[in-house]
Amino acid sequence: ETGGNRLTRVTDSAPAATRAQGFIDGNTTGNDYSYDLNGNITVDRNKGIDKIEYNYLNLPRKILGGSQTIEYIYSANGQKLQKKAPNNEITRYSGNFIYEGTSLKQVLHGEGYIDMNGTPTYHYYLKDHLGNNRMVVNQSGTVVQQTDYYPFGMTFNKSGSSDNKYLYNGKELQEDAIGNGLLDWLDYGNRFCDPSIGRWHAQDLMAEFYYDQSPYNYVGNDPINYIDPNGDFRTKFSAWWHKLWNGGDGIGKDKGGEYFVYTQNATEDEEGGVTVTSTRVFDKNGRSEGKDLAYEKKKAEYVKMLEHESQIDKWVAQGIYDRSLTVSEVRQNRINDFALVALPNILKTTSAITTTTKSGISSVDDLLKAAGQLKRVKGAKQGFVSGNAQNIFNSLIKGGTKVRGNLYRLKDGTLVNFHKSTRTGAQTIDINKAGQVFKIRVQ
Repeated sequence: ETGGNRLTRVTDSAPAATRAQGFIDGNTTGNDYSYDLNGNITVDRNKGIDKIEYNYLNLPRKILGGSQTIEYIYSANGQKLQKKAPNNEITRYSGNFIYEGTSLKQVLHGEGYIDMNGTPTYHYYLKDHLGNNRMVVNQSGTVVQQTDYYPFGMTFNKSGSSDNKYLYNGKELQEDAIGNGLLDWLDYGNRFCDPSIGRWHAQDLMAEFYYDQSPYNYVGNDPINYIDPNGDFRTKFSAWWHKLWNGGDGIGKDKGGEYFVYTQNATEDEEGGVTVTSTRVFDKNGRSEGKDLAYEKKKAEYVKMLEHESQIDKWVAQGIYDRSLTVSEVRQNRINDFALVALPNILKTTSAITTTTKSGISSVDDLLKAAGQLKRVKGAKQGFVSGNAQNIFNSLIKGGTKVRGNLYRLKDGTLVNFHKSTRTGAQTIDINKAGQVFKIRVQ
């Protein structure tokens, strides 16, 4: 039952014999949940939680259930620094280092953790496609933890000797005893999620941008395909927030409506050609691989079509591919062609990193604007655009005077040169405007 977007009550209709498993219906009269004016859950009667107090970031700082209390301390930007459990055990968080009291307990690393109790021992995670830690294996190859999950992250089978708490989506499970049982919240950073009901404890900061969904639902109620890396990553604001605290060169939006943060690297070859590579680090749905959904969908459809060998036989018969090629070689060639040529044309993005077509560039200022955020490499500001390099160059030099070769001087004194690497084929437009040097790679 809900009161608007706010869940007020959950009734467990499971048979009595299994009702004690999974979600615990600890309250059978009246409403189960209460909220404050900011929309944060303040009472959970199913868990026996009498009161939850929040800080100015809407993060829980004190949870009270009966005679038990859990207390949290955060930094100014919301990073968890300390937790005091009901048994007065204090856990401190310092980056990848986790302390129990004053003793170092764990050191987290990219593939697992080091257990610092006694002789330091490396442990490694085996994950599924959502980043859920399904197994923990120690450095001797022994499985020390195995966990199975319901779709929204509640565990239904966990075994082994390890007390690793980084489980569903790789997030820390708050297993502290309080009220009627365990807290069992997952800490995503900006919000906590209750996997037993698949909802956040607080609403999304930018809920007005998607009014058709509840601001409390987890990943649009689609936990099989999506994850949320920090508990608040669905909008352009969230991308901006991620870039502010974690860095990045810009924010883009692709054909599928995905907001993402990207990084850029510019490298120069021996002949002065510039190669700029861009990497998506996060998008609004939180896929850490930053995939373009529209691109992936089109590619999947194309690859499925290639499974029909009759189509490939047809191309071979038409002379498009040599008969000496195997079916698998033809298929891979077609996939490569599609990925490099067809897809970029189908999926013109509005991202700053693929910018504009040749018709949108008629001046040096247009070109520099289209290149987006430029990187300084070896004294020159460098970037790249998409389009036909020769057509863009011809547009730039209209009205200019040829100095020599492909070097032209424009009416305002700006020098423009077209350069093509004989080794790599990279096409670069070099610009010297008012003493500032720019190298724009066109691809």
